Order: sequence, then C-alpha cells, then structure tokens
Amino acid sequence: AVDVRVQGHVATVTSTLLYVNGEERPLEAVFVFPLPGECALCHFSAKLGDTEVVAKLQDKQKVNHLNDTDLCLHV
Repeated sequence: AVDVRVQGHVATVTSTLLYVNGEERPLEAVFVFPLPGECALCHFSAKLGDTEVVAKLQDKQKVNHLNDTDLCLHV
C-alpha cells in the first residue's frame, strides 16, 4: 500500500511492504531503495514482528560505499 500526502511543495510518501520468510531459519536481507537525485529522505524504518528498526540516515556525501542515489538498510 502507498499513502501520499502533499502540503505545499512537500510530498510525504508512506509505503507498506510485506515480506514473509518461508524458510525455517532467519534470513539476512539488504533493502536498496533508489531515489532520484532531487529527493530527500527524512525517515526509514522496518517492522519485524513487534519490533521496529529505525535506520540511521547519513549525508550521502559522507557515505562513500553507497551509490549516490541509493540508501541501504542492513537489518
């Protein structure tokens, strides 16, 4: 599901994705979310069961190992 709210020149987009682990053991995953260069990300989190993991956002110019338009969250 995607929810979009626009106020002035700012759009807030909330996207809800559901992934189910069909394996018998926990999996490690990397989530890559491509963004156009003119976008800004102010919050990113993932819910794992009842636990919410909140990403620590960093200035893209200080993160050398990421592509300029990608944000990676390692959970």
